[in-house]
Order: sequence, then C-alpha cells, then structure tokens
Amino acid sequence: MAIPGWPQDRLTGPDEPDTVWVPSPAPNQGGMASIVGTGGPVGFVLQIRFLHVPDATAAQLADLTARAEVLARQATAIVGLACAATERVMSAYE
Repeated sequence: MAIPGWPQDRLTGPDEPDTVWVPSPAPNQGGMASIVGTGGPVGFVLQIRFLHVPDATAAQLADLTARAEVLARQATAIVGLACAATERVMSAYE
C-alpha cells in the first residue's frame, strides 16, 4: 500500500496475513507505517503517522518509523480480535 511519491519497503512476506509497509530510508521521510490486511470478512488499511519537525535527523525518523510500526501491529491485533468477536456473534444468529 505504497503512498504515491513515498518510496516504501515491505516488511512482511507473502505468507503472512497482513502486509506491513514503512517508508524507505531517505531525507525527511519517516514516522509512518501502513498495514493492509483482513480480519475475517473485513478488509482494512491502517496507517499510523507521527508528526515530526522538518529538520528531524535520520535517527529520529528511524525511531519514529519503528514506533509507528509497533503501534500499527498492536492496533491490527486489536482489529483482528474485534473481527473475530463479530464473526462469533454473527454466526450465532445464522
């Protein structure tokens, strides 16, 4: 789920259920992570972006990108749990 104009790298393999993308290392680019996946019958795109100062160092941007990835993965886990609970409720009414 690359953003136009923002080169990104995929961090997950084809065998994983969710796809994780982060910005490729470049000047003034970072602090963001995107996840595309499914939770049962529901597809989703989740993007976490952290604001940063315009003159952020490469180390600061790498740190923000890593934090965004962790937060995105945690949020995806919560989405997965919510989708699984919704599926159980829906199946109870079938």
